Amino acid sequence: MNAADHGAWLGGTVFDGARYAFGLAPDLLAHCERVNRSARALMMEPTHTGQEIADIVWEGIRLYPEDAPLYIRPMYWTIDGGYSAIVPKPESTGFAVCLEEIPLSPPDATVRLGTTQFRRPVLADNVTNAKAGCLYPNNARMLAEVRAKGFDNALVADAMGNVAESATANVFIVKDGVVKTPIPNGTFLPPGGLLAFYEGWFNAPGQAGRFSFDSAHGGEFWVSEAAPDGTLTGRGHPWMRGLVT
Repeated sequence: MNAADHGAWLGGTVFDGARYAFGLAPDLLAHCERVNRSARALMMEPTHTGQEIADIVWEGIRLYPEDAPLYIRPMYWTIDGGYSAIVPKPESTGFAVCLEEIPLSPPDATVRLGTTQFRRPVLADNVTNAKAGCLYPNNARMLAEVRAKGFDNALVADAMGNVAESATANVFIVKDGVVKTPIPNGTFLPPGGLLAFYEGWFNAPGQAGRFSFDSAHGGEFWVSEAAPDGTLTGRGHPWMRGLVT
């Protein structure tokens, strides 16, 4: 990426995050296909198919020891600006795959969750239908706020005040023996970007699929995520959990 690239100064960047560990790369193709959908959401034309990206990733994985835990990040960015310099030229798209050796968190890792004043955006005012770099400064201020208060991660509400996810990952809550997960509402990518959880799978009959900060107190939240210090827990291996107080 060059300094004058559209993505460098106007925020036209997308990525996806997959994991390689224990000889496996779960849902790798789905991640590679999702980064292409994210690119299109930011008016870029992807330069590779999902399968081509996955093949490049596996080529890179083979350069590492078999037991190396890797974070896999396919990325696109806009290069040339079109109309008014703000709208990108769809055919002018940069591409890269980044592989980083980052260990998994311990299986018994926990996380302290605090609430934040900042909210998840909605599609009407931001590109929540993409895993876009321009969304993450909002996450950064969420994390900075709660870390200043002694917590590890932020529990984040949507525009309506319902719990949406953490500042870095999807969440679900266990309270009074009932498992609840936020229903995808257009303000964040569905869990894993692959599977939508339905109320009937988890919630007790007659209970809504949404929950607020107030109703979450005393509940145990489970998170699969990247920890605030950069350590990645992977997709469900292991899960991190935290008690809301």
